[in-house]
Amino acid sequence: MAVEVLRRYPPVRLTATDYDESMVGLARERLASFGDRAEVRRADAADLPFADGAFDVTLSFVMLHHVIKWEQALGELVRVLRPGGRLIGYDLLGDRAGRFAHDHEGETRRMRRGELLQVLRELPIQEPTVKPAFGGLLARFSMTKKA
Repeated sequence: MAVEVLRRYPPVRLTATDYDESMVGLARERLASFGDRAEVRRADAADLPFADGAFDVTLSFVMLHHVIKWEQALGELVRVLRPGGRLIGYDLLGDRAGRFAHDHEGETRRMRRGELLQVLRELPIQEPTVKPAFGGLLARFSMTKKA
């Protein structure tokens, strides 16, 4: 997905993060041809190493269920957004189908739709949307940081 964004939109600069060093290495290899338009760093989603308001958009793509403190990670994704910036996310839900389909995974803490909505209400955001996807397996969410 990152490669396609960088190909289609030449002005875009992208920063990708992962906690797992091997995943960081793979991402660096895949994005190397984009030079300084793509940066890859190891980072803890619950304690991002970026300044407040550093990004126009943040994306969380099917990773929050691996973060024990996913609520804190969402707060960090909002913190590093500029006012008016957008957070877009997709993740596994612990409701119904999501719980059944992924109970075999180890270190996970899947959110329930109601928990996600409650956490979002406590963040400095506006226009939150949370929609089920893939038969309730995933939550698709987006929001704008308050100006």
